[in-house]
Amino acid sequence: MPPPTISLRAGFRWTDKAGQPLIEDTSTLVLTTSTSRFVDIRVHHHTPLPDDRGLPHDAGALGLLNWAFAGTASSHKVTDSGPPYDVCRWTHWVDSRVVLGGEPHDDFANMYNMQNGLALEIGSMRHPSGEMFPYEELWTDLAIESTNMIEPRRKVCILATMEDSAREAQSMIVRVGRWVQGIVAKGGEVSVERWKWREESGKFERVVKIGRLFLPCFIGFDEGSTTQVGKTLEFDKLVWKVDEKLEWMD
Repeated sequence: MPPPTISLRAGFRWTDKAGQPLIEDTSTLVLTTSTSRFVDIRVHHHTPLPDDRGLPHDAGALGLLNWAFAGTASSHKVTDSGPPYDVCRWTHWVDSRVVLGGEPHDDFANMYNMQNGLALEIGSMRHPSGEMFPYEELWTDLAIESTNMIEPRRKVCILATMEDSAREAQSMIVRVGRWVQGIVAKGGEVSVERWKWREESGKFERVVKIGRLFLPCFIGFDEGSTTQVGKTLEFDKLVWKVDEKLEWMD
């Protein structure tokens, strides 16, 4: 299995017209488990820093959410035509834009590793005009850090999900190291949260909250024996379940 990852977007541009600069006007972070389940949250913000103190962290307006989605990633490597690259596909299990009335579309792209440690993603997606436009994104992977000060080489990854089709409710929560992100959709509403464990306080602190739905990201905080695969948490007759827990040393 591939290791879990923490991916930070470092730049974006539409490439339908030549000469457009790569910019980053969102705080975009993706947490991916070793089984390729992911939560991707993109918030309109003046800096890409994923734990900036100025991010909306107290039920911010939905207009601050650029996009959020969760699902499963897959890829295969191509090596027979020039520089090697990965053909990637992201299957959206829950998507904020679709929940809020947008049209679903396939999410796939080619990923090229660059010599400076960045990865260049080249693909097509829906432009605000409604048409499909080509784009480029730059990504960098962040180091996975421990929250265990006694065993600082011990790392943790946790996945929890909720689905209730009768109530049109879905949710996914992913923890990788010191980061936790979650998304929940129910009956045409959507909410997202991002949490970061801070060494100075020794606890998780919420750095993003948009929307008003209940989202139990704290199900991923405890890395001890009380958080095991199969653990459940119920709220308003909706049940979140821990589906994966991975602990490793590096």
